[in-house]
Amino acid sequence: MAVARAGSGTTPARTALAAFATLLLLHGKHYYLGPIYPVLFGIGAVLADGAWSGWRRPAPSRRACVVLQVAWGALLWPVGLPLLAPERMESYTRRTGLAPFANGTNTGGTLRLPQDYADMLGWEDRVEAVARVYASLDPVRRTKAVIIAGNWGEAGALDLLGPRHGLPGVISPSGSYWFFGPGTKRAEVAVTIGIGEEGLRRYYGKVTAAAHLTNTWTVREEQDLTVYVCEEPVGAIQDVWPTLAGRN
Repeated sequence: MAVARAGSGTTPARTALAAFATLLLLHGKHYYLGPIYPVLFGIGAVLADGAWSGWRRPAPSRRACVVLQVAWGALLWPVGLPLLAPERMESYTRRTGLAPFANGTNTGGTLRLPQDYADMLGWEDRVEAVARVYASLDPVRRTKAVIIAGNWGEAGALDLLGPRHGLPGVISPSGSYWFFGPGTKRAEVAVTIGIGEEGLRRYYGKVTAAAHLTNTWTVREEQDLTVYVCEEPVGAIQDVWPTLAGRN
């Protein structure tokens, strides 16, 4: 503790500032700096302990710092945690003036809600839509069917929530999901979500829209989705799979 009070926090603090400056200049995403915060929290805790333990009546400037930190934390609390319904969250960020900052995306756009909160919404509805389409297939087609998700968020939701709806395991060419492969079925029938019709027609001769979902509260790529049933593949999915690496 004494070593920390002697100023050992200087080097980590400078490192944090250097990392922040580097990410700022290179236009890095805001959360890239996240791993350094635990170090700063530790330093701050030691300094706060030293500042408060030696005085029964802390200086007004120290009191002001604490009040400002608590007030700022209270202001951001609803933004950082899903405490409010979407309508109230939208109103809150707008009334507090936080919307231009809190509702910004990592691609430079703006949403009605903070991006992390918006990305929590609608997953059950998407899984249920896929499940209804899958269940509507006749038994023969269902035995040949696979579920394909266009991105890792959809794939993760289907993996997590799909079994309770009777869905088989999902496959996806997105990110590290590609490494799990396409499974053993030839994908003569595919129920897909998050993949556009044009892209599907490169691999299937028959592509039929089976369900449509809209949700303006969520992130842009999930606001307008169509669930397709694809048939008459140009080839076995195992042969096509290597060409899909790195596409998402």
